[in-house]
Amino acid sequence: MLTNLSAKEEDGGYIDMLVAALNEDGGWWKNGLSQPVELPADAKAEDVLKKAIEIQPKDSPHRAEYKILKVRKVAINDKPYVTILLEYPTGLVIFLCDSQFEGSWWNRFIVIPNEAKKPNKSGQATPRKPSD
Repeated sequence: MLTNLSAKEEDGGYIDMLVAALNEDGGWWKNGLSQPVELPADAKAEDVLKKAIEIQPKDSPHRAEYKILKVRKVAINDKPYVTILLEYPTGLVIFLCDSQFEGSWWNRFIVIPNEAKKPNKSGQATPRKPSD
């Protein structure tokens, strides 16, 4: 989970802060359960997102209505990923995905806590490492 993030750019700087935190983590952040999305390696990130939402449990908060705010390619530990910043009625979420091999996409939904939208005293955000 990310904490103490604040708006500083069009997308709030959330994607940059997530990438910085994950780059510092050394790759451990990728461990854990992730249901792969079965789509071709050249699928659009928006299609991967749609399929990832479809395979979520029926009571998952990620199945609610959302708005795509930004789609951006990033590098984490020198490996390419795609991020999608989403706005849900309950808050912001970053969808992170990459094509692992032909026909399968690794993906993860990363919830930005509501308290992260409040700037610190200097008005800047402080990236924190995700935690389980």
